[in-house]
Amino acid sequence: MLLLREPVVSGLRVDISSLLRWFAFASAVTAVVKDETVQTKLVEDVYRIETMSHVSAIAVEEQYGQFGIVSRNGGQDKDCHFDGNVSGYVYIGGAVGYNQGDISYCSSSGTVTILPTSSSRYQAGGLVGQNRSMIRYSHSSAFVSGAEMMGGLVGDNYFADIIECYATGNVSGSIRLGGLVGWNHMSGVVNCYARGNVTGTGNAAVIGGLLGYNDHSYGTNRKIENSYATGIVSGSASVGGLLGYDYKSEGNFENCIWNSTANPALPGIGNATDPEVMSETSSNMTLEPAFTSNDWDFAQEAVNGTEDIWHMPYMAVGFPELWWQRDIPGDWIGMYGVGIEDYAVLGDSWMNINAEINLSGPDIIDFEDLVIFAENYLAGR
Repeated sequence: MLLLREPVVSGLRVDISSLLRWFAFASAVTAVVKDETVQTKLVEDVYRIETMSHVSAIAVEEQYGQFGIVSRNGGQDKDCHFDGNVSGYVYIGGAVGYNQGDISYCSSSGTVTILPTSSSRYQAGGLVGQNRSMIRYSHSSAFVSGAEMMGGLVGDNYFADIIECYATGNVSGSIRLGGLVGWNHMSGVVNCYARGNVTGTGNAAVIGGLLGYNDHSYGTNRKIENSYATGIVSGSASVGGLLGYDYKSEGNFENCIWNSTANPALPGIGNATDPEVMSETSSNMTLEPAFTSNDWDFAQEAVNGTEDIWHMPYMAVGFPELWWQRDIPGDWIGMYGVGIEDYAVLGDSWMNINAEINLSGPDIIDFEDLVIFAENYLAGR
């Protein structure tokens, strides 16, 4: 059963006929598109999958699953957002149930739920249920709940790197649960974070703030590096502030940090130790030196590199964010948010036409732009 509350897909490069083909096993599908003649080009309007009835698909749900707002993806998803409440049995994702194509700059929100009425109940993620291709610059705030192999971003990640991504939704279930990924197979997780709580119910095991189960049994050199977790983690066995259970991953961790204030009684890894998995208090994790001293590349410093991957929130106390998150109206200089130096840029163009910094529309820089600028400045963005 797939239950959706008016899911919305915006800015997605999509072939309508292909999309409907993946929903062919549903008894009724209605796709409402503003311009139905547009097939493959980027469309700024909104696609709404308004009704989806899987009454006729019950017989195949146990075998195939693959339920998300896009049930299966084999191409590339870019610049898209999914919002809805999704439920099913296996391979359940807030955006994609089963993914074999690269995903970048995509996000999801809502809820993802494994239904309790099946013997096969596993692989659910806030963005993707099972992933087999690279995910970059993407995130999820979806709440994920149910049973086995569940993560705030990806339920089961298989030979596929996750780079500069994050998840903030809570995860709850029974086994192999992670704030970012439930089960990570031979895959890299680089410059990522998870902030949701990860809660094991009953005799839950293999639970971690970032990853539930990490398997490098084939000896790949893909690393878990420069990533952190802050949420409260709980369970009965193999529970860690960063990772629940590590299998043959010696040497594959680098500069990872977990929150000891939220999890004072836990180790970093539920079944092992690694010097590259380090604890920090919540207060220290709001300070840049806790990360730059461990070779994290932050904006406005060059000792650890010049890619400027991370930054601290501007005019606010908080945990590090990824630099690509900073699409903030009024932040033209790029110095930790909307600040006085950006105000000087606004002043230089006052009452003139400057499309590069205009915030309110294609006209002169005036009080409408100042209002937008001031809102972001006063909010500490």
